[in-house]
Amino acid sequence: MDDQNFVILASNDNVLTADFWGTPDWDDIPATFEMTIVGKLQGDYQLANGYGHDKAKEVLKKHRNTFITVDDFDFLYRHGITTVRIPVGWWIASDTNPLAPFIGGSLEALDNAFSWAQAYNIKCIIDLHAAPGSQNGMEYSASRDGTVNWQTSPEYIKQTLDAIEFLASRSNMVSSVL
Repeated sequence: MDDQNFVILASNDNVLTADFWGTPDWDDIPATFEMTIVGKLQGDYQLANGYGHDKAKEVLKKHRNTFITVDDFDFLYRHGITTVRIPVGWWIASDTNPLAPFIGGSLEALDNAFSWAQAYNIKCIIDLHAAPGSQNGMEYSASRDGTVNWQTSPEYIKQTLDAIEFLASRSNMVSSVL
């Protein structure tokens, strides 16, 4: 963002007005807004910020309990699928004590997938699908506003490497993980 552009989140149906102190030129009238209306919330970051912690926790728990189940692994096995890719976000490394606004529960879902995969002789590839600061600006990468900042911060890169190390050390003895 530069000095001319900024994002304001108005999520409570209140009126948002702009007051400009001075005389604007024809091309910078403050009454002109570019509005982005989010019709659905996608990704852990958006869910937690959109619903708030308690409702997001409820929504994510229901999602994790119903979206992919042991029945899906049974289906994959019966149809000859031998490997699955499991996307996770970098925040999984702090799942037991999640950083705000993230909601815990990712590790339990990952462990369930490992167990189901093992029961059906399916291998898992863990995909670090979201890096801190967002590597691509998409909602699943926990971008706040569509920006891509992962490569701009040594701290983001360190957090990414920490997440990779966490996942590698945690899953190195799991027989279903490639």
